[in-house]
Parts: sequence; C-alpha cells; structure tokens
Amino acid sequence: MTRLMRTIIVLLALLTIAAPAARAEDTEVFKSGQCTLRSHWTLELDREGSIEVDFEGHTPRAGQTWRAVMRHNGSVVWRGTRATEHDGDFEIDRTVRNASGTDTIAVRAVNKKNGEVCKGSGSI
Repeated sequence: MTRLMRTIIVLLALLTIAAPAARAEDTEVFKSGQCTLRSHWTLELDREGSIEVDFEGHTPRAGQTWRAVMRHNGSVVWRGTRATEHDGDFEIDRTVRNASGTDTIAVRAVNKKNGEVCKGSGSI
C-alpha cells in the first residue's frame, strides 16, 4: 500500500469518527407541524448553557384562548393560557435547565373554544 493510500484511509477514518461528534454539538433545533384543524405550530430550541424554548401557534383568528403545558424530559415546567394576538399567533417562551444527555421538550396546546390541539416536541 502506498503512503498516499494510507493517508487517505486515515483521513477517511478520522472524518467518520469526527462527523457524529460534530452533530452531537448542535445548539439549535427547529420543528414545525400541523395542528388538528387549520392551525400550525413551530418550536425552536436554542442551547447556550441553558435551553431557550420558543413555541408558537399560528391560527387564523385573533382573540382565541389556548391552554398549554410544556414538559422537559417528561416533567411539567410550565402550564398556563395564552391568547392569540391580532395576527392570530400565540407564543410561549421559557428557559429551562440543560440536563445531562439529550433534552426533550414537548408542548401541547388546546384551543378552549373549538378543542383544536397543537402538539410538538423536539430534542437537543
């Protein structure tokens, strides 16, 4: 085997080992999805020490009230209500502790008037 071939093999091996480690250091996650009726949701997680969570519901109407629960690794970290603004959106912003390993954030919001459910989660 030539020296060049050995160098290429070593470099490929190093890239294979380093690639998963680089992905494990991701500091932002963005998810989105449909709710059960006409609304949709977005979830953004940003890890810089602690984890900043931004969940938004996008609905066609202003003035709707939504009950919501946010969980971090299965434990409730926030429960409350939000009303949609003039543009039909509501937002839940929270900062949670960065636990060791993978952190999973899940949010479930229910429209009090029509029962529509928005449910989203992400891991970082």
